[in-house]
Amino acid sequence: MPNQNDSPPVLSGTAPTQPDYILCKDIIDLQITNISGYNGLCVNFSAKDLTKTIFGIEIGRASFNYINQQVIWDNVVVGTVSRSVVLEAPTYNELLNIKASNGGQTLEEMIEVKKSASLPFATSAEIIHINGSVEFEFGVSDVWESICCLSTVVAKHRNQADYSIVSEGNCSKSTVSILTGVYEKDSLVYRVPFVVKRNDIFGIERRGDTISYLCNGKAFYTSKTKTTANLYFSALIVPKNARVDKIQVNRDVYGDLTIKFNECATEHSVESITKAINYQGIVQDISLSVTNSSGLKSATTLIIKAPNALSLPVLSGTIPAVSDSTLFEKCPDLSITHEGIYDNLHVLFKTAHPQFAHFAIGRTSKVTFEADTRKVLYNGVTIGIANTVADMEIQGLVVTFNSAATEEGVEAVTRAVSVNFLANAQDVMLSLTNAKGDKSVTTLTIPAPSS
Repeated sequence: MPNQNDSPPVLSGTAPTQPDYILCKDIIDLQITNISGYNGLCVNFSAKDLTKTIFGIEIGRASFNYINQQVIWDNVVVGTVSRSVVLEAPTYNELLNIKASNGGQTLEEMIEVKKSASLPFATSAEIIHINGSVEFEFGVSDVWESICCLSTVVAKHRNQADYSIVSEGNCSKSTVSILTGVYEKDSLVYRVPFVVKRNDIFGIERRGDTISYLCNGKAFYTSKTKTTANLYFSALIVPKNARVDKIQVNRDVYGDLTIKFNECATEHSVESITKAINYQGIVQDISLSVTNSSGLKSATTLIIKAPNALSLPVLSGTIPAVSDSTLFEKCPDLSITHEGIYDNLHVLFKTAHPQFAHFAIGRTSKVTFEADTRKVLYNGVTIGIANTVADMEIQGLVVTFNSAATEEGVEAVTRAVSVNFLANAQDVMLSLTNAKGDKSVTTLTIPAPSS
């Protein structure tokens, strides 16, 4: 119940004429006050073109807990971050005996390969992050089985599907399936107790480390298995003329940003964190507003003309004269930059035959790697996550950094990577990819290193 005696929060300041990617850092007179305190106060950054809008937090006295989405000021948790949901059709990296249409939102088994022994599948290599999701509708056909899943590997078989909804059986005019269940690693963990109807939208979403299964926006089952690893969307279809429609993913990368402060927040911490928000995106107006716990909004909304901050990541460095398994450890001038924004930056180590290369992230005085969770830490702070060993055999090593990462941390982790070969040594190529999929112009290749 809103407090009828409360007053709206006050936001004031002079928007910079030429802001850089840290949007508010030059607003010297920025002021955010609220007569009833800062507990429940929300600072909102919003844009028109959300598919080209990525907000992050510049690390300094402010820091960010990627797993819990917590904002920290001077070692005290003062709030949490959330993004608006931006749904997009997935981009598929592999389609086997499946046709994608409607911009990627529809998948159907290809009739001409109906008798193929290979199980049709569609996989997306786009990472679904900590608060991401997928939603879909099981299409109508005669007799079929469809599986939609989120997995910590790019799943091409049921037993690789960590979190999946399986629909199978005959359909009628109103009923899509008589058997719909939740499967995890090809084991039934929950049978849907209701009749599934046409136009029912199913979903699998993660909040923090918790996976929930939904129908028409309402959760009907919560997984007992938790994960904070990168997730990937796959659809698998038994070759019986099956179809999946209205597929959309929320990767938890794009969208408006809201910082909700708690009882530990002060005027100084609120204003300082607001000044630490950075931006990746096109040239567009960014709206900054404030709302308090009573739902009252500031009379003023600051309009910040954001610059084009979609530049390519930049990789440079000198290849060591003597190459060995430590790779770039001996590269003194290694440089990885992306206008100070490292959230969702991917550092990739690839070989021609990744199944015969085993990459490892070694422990240094500042770098730590947790093999079980795949978390990468710098000075004790989680700044990224590495792909799984199974994925490494297909993709090579991919380290995805979060908003807590800095140039120093990214470069230190990159130097800590080593390789061992199960067969003959291979050339190792280092490259970068940002959140939009843009690749660094430069790649660095170390000739087949000796052990």
